[in-house]
Amino acid sequence: MLPNPARQPLHEILAVDYAQPVLSDIEVQVTKGFDRLARGGVEVGGVLFGRYSHFNLAVLAAREASCTYAQGPLFVFGAHDHHEFQRTLKLHESDPELAGLIPVGWYLSHVRDSLVLRVSDQELFDRYFDQPWHIALVIRTGRVGSLRAATLLRASSGEPNPLVNEFTIKHVRNAAFVSPRHEEDVVPVRVVPPPPSLDLPVPEVPVRVRERPLQVRPGYAPPARVPAAHPAPQVQRVIHRSGRQWQGLIAVAFLLVLIVLATTVYLEARSPENLGLQAFDRDGVMLIEWNAANPLVTHAKRAQLHVTDGDTVVDRDLTPAELRHGLYATIRDHADYTARLRLFDSFGNVHEELTRYVGRPIARAEAIRQTIDDLKHQNDNLQQELLREQARAAELESRVRIQQEIIQRSGNR
Repeated sequence: MLPNPARQPLHEILAVDYAQPVLSDIEVQVTKGFDRLARGGVEVGGVLFGRYSHFNLAVLAAREASCTYAQGPLFVFGAHDHHEFQRTLKLHESDPELAGLIPVGWYLSHVRDSLVLRVSDQELFDRYFDQPWHIALVIRTGRVGSLRAATLLRASSGEPNPLVNEFTIKHVRNAAFVSPRHEEDVVPVRVVPPPPSLDLPVPEVPVRVRERPLQVRPGYAPPARVPAAHPAPQVQRVIHRSGRQWQGLIAVAFLLVLIVLATTVYLEARSPENLGLQAFDRDGVMLIEWNAANPLVTHAKRAQLHVTDGDTVVDRDLTPAELRHGLYATIRDHADYTARLRLFDSFGNVHEELTRYVGRPIARAEAIRQTIDDLKHQNDNLQQELLREQARAAELESRVRIQQEIIQRSGNR
């Protein structure tokens, strides 16, 4: 018997399956996008092709869509990008590899946001995918280089996108799983246009010439000038700068180098690297992670985690060990969960980053807390038992050492 969508939400009865070659191909595209820039990378996206029948959706192919990145590294379209995306949507009509497939959704990667759709993403979703079973696959980097992904449906006005499933894409480097691509199909992306070349004239530096009086020896008479038949050739005089002028030029060059270094340090301080703050759910336990190797984290004097769980707001000061660990776990009670990490350096500057998780409501938070309390109690008992065993082992070691000394003395006698 088929499920009745009038009685049950679509995200609870829709079964979405991804072919492994599709996930492998998307993983390669997303990884290349993250490696394209040193700080966070650029976002990529494309169209998903497959089949749909009776609440069963199979994703069997994917084609990347080009983006001019007119608004930075985000996957946000301009007029030309919309034209190219429409062409990608119609590839199943001309590509033999897509014969018998239809567009079933789209995918995109996020370099700063969590597994939720932004306003621009919602607009693109509503514009090109009007069926209620059309999906959006959002990908985000996770710990140890893995990619986290979530399958979302179109949302009603003012409500979060329904979550179908959430999973992890492992790195697959087997060439047999990656769809072949030709060099002519790869469109080079220029993220930031280079500054226009400036052909400025080289300023002329005036040279001061010190005139010295002519010294004439006594009894010396200069020879009389004889008019030449041809004009005398002009002799170019080479004037050497004095030592003081060279010292001035060196001081100016040194000052320019200091200005360049100071500007570089200032720009680095004003544009810090992304912390990679993320929040994802594991059976009702929210795992909040960040990049522990980031210089802002390693040089932070104090860190604070601001959590908003529905109507509950909690501020927690992280210990240095928790900050270096890069992962913090809490229990969520509501479907909407927001985490904000604040870092304070020794100069009084504050850097903060926010992430948001929208998922299904949790009805067994108390059971999870009880399980955690039981595990803590078991851990305390094991710790105490371990201390007793260590004390017993030390006592036995002391007895063995005493017996060895007695045996050694008896042998010497």
